[in-house]
Amino acid sequence: KTNSPTIAPLKAKRPHRPRDGRSSPVIRRIRIIRRDIFDTRIPGENKLIFRAVNALHISTKERAVRGQLLFKEGDRYNADIAKESERAVRNILQLRNVKVTPVPIAPGTVDVLVVVHETWTTEPVFGLSGVGPTLNLKAGLRENNLFGMGKKASYFYRKNGAVVSRTLSYDDPR
Repeated sequence: KTNSPTIAPLKAKRPHRPRDGRSSPVIRRIRIIRRDIFDTRIPGENKLIFRAVNALHISTKERAVRGQLLFKEGDRYNADIAKESERAVRNILQLRNVKVTPVPIAPGTVDVLVVVHETWTTEPVFGLSGVGPTLNLKAGLRENNLFGMGKKASYFYRKNGAVVSRTLSYDDPR
């Protein structure tokens, strides 16, 4: 008789099962739909200024959205992972709204529809202060979704009295 430790056999990981006990459907295809900042089909948003903003705004790239999803084609659909993907895409890519919806295609198969609603991501920054003859100035731009790829960049010019500084920054949050 030996006193060697007992090792429990490893269990295979089961696919996620919905609460009703059936197996989750497999994701056949992921479709990304990007919505402009303003919906010009709505009469109140079909104005020259809103159309100009839509035209100037660089839409988030489909590959940037796909890169933030926590699932891929061939995975089993999981509603919790879909909700977490909505949060991740919205926060990292600075989008107004993100909705992930499964669309049944055949028994055991779904297509996943990801609808993203753009928002303006360029922020001008301007500040002016001073006491007496000393003037402090800060001016610049901050972009939170550079070229629609979810990258951040900014440029600032600062003048504090006689000292002038210029700052250029870039951040990839992924």
